[in-house]
Amino acid sequence: MRRYTAKMEFFAVAEEVEKLIEQGASYVLAFEKLQHEKKITMSYYTFYSYARQGKHLKQRVLKPVPTPQQEPTGTPEATPTKGPIFAGFNRKKSITEMLHPSPEEQEKLFFKE
Repeated sequence: MRRYTAKMEFFAVAEEVEKLIEQGASYVLAFEKLQHEKKITMSYYTFYSYARQGKHLKQRVLKPVPTPQQEPTGTPEATPTKGPIFAGFNRKKSITEMLHPSPEEQEKLFFKE
């Protein structure tokens, strides 16, 4: 069986399966009836999984895609970067400058009066 053929077969008989189950037939009886009528060729396991899944796999209704709102003209505002925020450090400095401050900055950081 080709890929997704069983799903297409089930969609073709989904309403009939639903009616049979509502009338009190078991999944085995519904499967055997449809297989005898040569409406499905899938295995019972596949049939059962589709029949039990999501109220008989009713087709999904796609939600409408919201239209994007117009962005304001001009320069976009800067968004904060992800990650930890280190207090007392300037983000514009490179990592090397932050890890190895100059002697003047060391005095500012460690010898506050």
